[in-house]
Amino acid sequence: MSQRWDQVEDTLHLLAVGDRRPDTGHGGSTVGGTGGGDTTSAGSGTQPAGGDANCGDYPSLNGDVVQESGTSLTYTCNGFYTLEGPDIVTCQSNGKWTEPPSCKVAFCVIDPAQTRMADVTISQVGLVYVKEGVDTYIPCRWYDWSRLVQCINGRIAYTNSNMPNGGLG
Repeated sequence: MSQRWDQVEDTLHLLAVGDRRPDTGHGGSTVGGTGGGDTTSAGSGTQPAGGDANCGDYPSLNGDVVQESGTSLTYTCNGFYTLEGPDIVTCQSNGKWTEPPSCKVAFCVIDPAQTRMADVTISQVGLVYVKEGVDTYIPCRWYDWSRLVQCINGRIAYTNSNMPNGGLG
């Protein structure tokens, strides 16, 4: 199945239905199911050449190592995830890395095929990913109307009324 992400500000639209999650341009890997949760140690995050020989390969997560400085690494998460824990991991004298951070899901998924909001069916084709805390206007099939939605604590919140062209211009 062919899939393509379109990003409009803080909303991603998957243009073919599938079981993928936002990538947002950073390296790394997305693991886990379709719900919320943390992701660590199962990804194939970007790893600079020559990780510290005393500690071996450093922990990977759903994000990137953005800076390598001697025996320490600085991590960042992909755009639709938030970093939980310290962003710096250090190679200790015992040959082990300090505890790595995790990247926590910071988005909601709207599946237009299964979503009905106050008798209005969302018109998007494919899944819609909305970044946590961001106001997003989703076009509806009902004339030229759209609905304001927001991802709050992993759940979609939406206005009770539709708006003509709700900010879609």
